[in-house]
Amino acid sequence: MTQLLMNNDNLKIGLSKRDDIPRLYTILVLYEKDICKKAGQYNINAPSFVAFCKRNDIKCKNSIAKKELNKKDKTQNYFYFSTKQTKVSKTDHAHHLLRHIRNSIAHALVTKKKGFYIITDKNSSLSISMTAKIRIDLFDGFITELIKTQSNIKK
Repeated sequence: MTQLLMNNDNLKIGLSKRDDIPRLYTILVLYEKDICKKAGQYNINAPSFVAFCKRNDIKCKNSIAKKELNKKDKTQNYFYFSTKQTKVSKTDHAHHLLRHIRNSIAHALVTKKKGFYIITDKNSSLSISMTAKIRIDLFDGFITELIKTQSNIKK
């Protein structure tokens, strides 16, 4: 699998072996080892996360309505996503977003264009379940702040 990821043909989507692939793979591994087991423990409305998004002009919305998909302003940072309701993570939109990001990485639905990551996830019927665009220099901070919304209270 690693050999497949590192094949130069796969880099046509703009990802570099040196920077992007290790960064994305690290998030994938972190999700699989730790985050996936903690549904229901994150809070997308945590003040530090909200402040990070506001300070960096990142729109983060639990909506995948057509108006978001057809936005004309393509220069801003955004994450629009849907949620799947489960007993454990019913209101944990942060965990849903982390799952969408994980899926995008695992299914090679991340591209790089003009200093931005373009990230997409699709559901089982191949409809878009997340669309995102974020400046590469903000991506690590965004993920870090989102993960930091985890509470120590187990549900």
